Amino acid sequence: MRGTLWHTCCGTRTKRIKHVFKDSGKADKIKEERKERNKKCTSSVRCYFVCTESGWGRGVPHFLSDRTIGDARKIFMHIHTVPSVAKYLASDNGPISGEVLVYKHPGLHFGDIHVLTAIFSKDIQDVVGDSKYAILFPISGPRSLADEMANSDFDGDIYWVSRNPQLLKYFKQSEPWYPRNPPRKTEQEKPQKYDASELESVLFREFVRTRFTPSYVLGAAADCWLVYMDRLLTSEVEENKTEWELIKAKMLKLVDIYYDALDAPKTGNKITIPGYLRVKIYPHFMERKGYTVPPYHSTSVLGKIYDEAESQQSETVHPIKISPLTCFTEEEVTEERKIWGPRYQEYLKLSSPLCDVNRKPPISKEEKNMRFQELFKHYKQMLYEAVELEESQRNRFVVFKEACAIYQIVYEKALQKDDVGKCGFAWKVAGHALCQFYVIKCGGDTTLVNMQVLREAFKRGA
Repeated sequence: MRGTLWHTCCGTRTKRIKHVFKDSGKADKIKEERKERNKKCTSSVRCYFVCTESGWGRGVPHFLSDRTIGDARKIFMHIHTVPSVAKYLASDNGPISGEVLVYKHPGLHFGDIHVLTAIFSKDIQDVVGDSKYAILFPISGPRSLADEMANSDFDGDIYWVSRNPQLLKYFKQSEPWYPRNPPRKTEQEKPQKYDASELESVLFREFVRTRFTPSYVLGAAADCWLVYMDRLLTSEVEENKTEWELIKAKMLKLVDIYYDALDAPKTGNKITIPGYLRVKIYPHFMERKGYTVPPYHSTSVLGKIYDEAESQQSETVHPIKISPLTCFTEEEVTEERKIWGPRYQEYLKLSSPLCDVNRKPPISKEEKNMRFQELFKHYKQMLYEAVELEESQRNRFVVFKEACAIYQIVYEKALQKDDVGKCGFAWKVAGHALCQFYVIKCGGDTTLVNMQVLREAFKRGA
C-alpha cells in the first residue's frame, strides 16, 4: 500500500499536511461507522492516520506493502472520530498505539524502564474515553507492571512515556526489579488503639514528620548509586568485565536500600547503608564541595554533558557576600567575648572530626546530623541556661549581650575564611535571642511561625 500526505475537508481542494495519511479504500464504511458512534461530529474528515515516527519529510510516500496490519498500526495512529485533523493535533487527544518506553521516577534499577506495546481497545472506549493522561495496565503476569517499575503502585503515581523511535530502536530491555531483601515486619500501633481525636493528631504528626524530615539514607543511596553509574559508563570499566560486575552488584544492593528507604515511613523499618557500599571520591559534576578528598574528573557521558553545560555559562555566579548587621557588631561585649571565644574554639575542635570525609570508621549523615544537634543544644544550654530562650530565667539583656558576642566572634571567623557556611553556629545557638534583640533595636512586629513550615516556604520561594 502506498500513500501520500493529503486530506480533503468540506469539499475543498487537496492540501498537504505533514504526518497525516489518508486511507481512501474504506472511506465510506468508516464514515458510516463514525456517524453511528459520534453523531455530533459534522466535519467531512473521514479516515486519517497520524504518523508516530519522526523525521518523515513532507510529500515523501510511505510504503506499507511489506508490513503487516499490526506493524502499520505501530507506525500510524488511527484517528477517525475527531471533527478535524487540525483540532486533533492541537489538543493531542486520543489513545496512543505501538511500542512505548514507560518509566517511573525515581527508578534506579536497570529494569525500571519497560518496553510496552500500547493497544487501542474499542471495547472500553465508551468507559474510559480518550484517556489522555491515564495508563491502563494489564492484570496478567506474575507481578504488576507498576511493582516492577521502582516498586510503585496504582494510587496515582505518575509515569513517563516516550514514543521516540531512536530510543526504542537502541534501548535494550533488562530484567525487571525484584526485592532481594526479605520483607521485615515491624510492630506498629494500629488505628483501633486511638479514639477519633487522638488518631487525627497522630496522623497529622506522622504527616509532618514524613513531609519535612529529610531522609539521609535516600540521599546517600542515590548519590553512591550515581557515582557507581558514572564509573560503569567509562570505557576503562566497560573493558574490565570483573570490575563491571562488581560495580553492578553494588548498584543493585543500593537500589534495594533506596526502595526500602522510600517505604520506611509506611513500614516503620530503620534503613542503613553498609560502609562497603559508600563511596569516598565523587565525580566533578556532582559538585561535592567541602570534602578534603578532591573530586575526580569524570570522562563518562555525564561528565561530558556537565562540561558542555559549564562551557555555555555566560554569567559568572558570584559568591555570597558576608555582610554583618551593624546592630549586632556595634555592641560593646568585651567581657562576653572572653567567655564565648574559648567556647567557640572548643566547638570548632569538636565539630572538625564530624566534617572529615576520611574519618575511620566513616560516619553516616544521620549520626553526623545528630551529633551537630547535640553540640548546638549543649551551647544553647550554656547561653540560655534552658532549652530555649522562652524558658530561660536569665536576664534578657545579659543573654542579648552574649548573643551579640557569639555573633561577632562567628562572623569574624567567617569573614576571615570567606565562608558563609561558618555563620551557622551563631544562628543555631543564639538565633532566637538575636531576632528578639533586632526587633527591640530596630522596631517592627513579630509573629510566631513553625520553623519547619518556614523552611518549606523558603524552599518553595527559591
